[in-house]
Amino acid sequence: MEKLKIKILALSCSNRLNSDIAWMCQYALKVVEKFGRRVSDVADYETKFIELADKDLKPCINCNRRPCTLGGGRNWEGGLLPCQPCPIKDYHQELGPEIQKADGLIIGAPTSLGTYNSRFRLMWEAISRGREMLFGEHWLQHNNRLPVGVLTCADDGPGSGVETCLNDLNITVRFLETMPVSMVHGAWLFRNPSWRPVPEGGPYTVKNNRDSLRWLFSMSRRVAEYALMLKLTKEVLGDVFKREFMGRYHEPWGADETWAWRRLDKEDEEYMMSLPIEMKLPEWG
Repeated sequence: MEKLKIKILALSCSNRLNSDIAWMCQYALKVVEKFGRRVSDVADYETKFIELADKDLKPCINCNRRPCTLGGGRNWEGGLLPCQPCPIKDYHQELGPEIQKADGLIIGAPTSLGTYNSRFRLMWEAISRGREMLFGEHWLQHNNRLPVGVLTCADDGPGSGVETCLNDLNITVRFLETMPVSMVHGAWLFRNPSWRPVPEGGPYTVKNNRDSLRWLFSMSRRVAEYALMLKLTKEVLGDVFKREFMGRYHEPWGADETWAWRRLDKEDEEYMMSLPIEMKLPEWG
């Protein structure tokens, strides 16, 4: 079997260039590359880092053009998907294909008011636009089960909000059917600590929080591991993966598709419907 090609993409959703989050994203990719060298007999890893601080990302206007696509309805092998092009033209037209080509995704967003910041929200709304059909590819084939790891940073101290931020990130990325794979909540680093001098007079950056780098290692390795396992699964299962593992949770796209997969076989259905359900309340004492 030929070596697998694995691509991991990291996105910095900070509003500042060269920020703590950008540093953490690049550190995470170095962890991925180290893992790649350890499994180089079976896979070649490629990494890419994108800063979103200076990218044009516009908010979704929640229009009625659903499902939305970048270029309007296209013929798909399962049938015609009727839709109109997204009216918003911004960086999502370039970012979408980058995510589509990725086997794993690392997303960094600073903690703001106890949750993720505004630029992450803009980015994830942009990813939702055009996801049904992206340059001729059915969206479930790149979003569905895409391994995602999340990271954040904040000033140290009570009420930093990093755990709620990471939980919110995981919930939000799951909504587009990606697969959060971070260890625990995800990775976080503090700018240690912002209200008193840093040892040795260093700058207030996440580099001072070296004891917590283990969370970056855990999250990054898991993204790399799951990306490899999923890619291998796709290679082994081939058409079975596309036919039975992808697109089974949405309405049929072709005229010959049925809802049969959502029904038990006749014998099992009859058996389940014949099982009694006790309605009598239990007697206590």
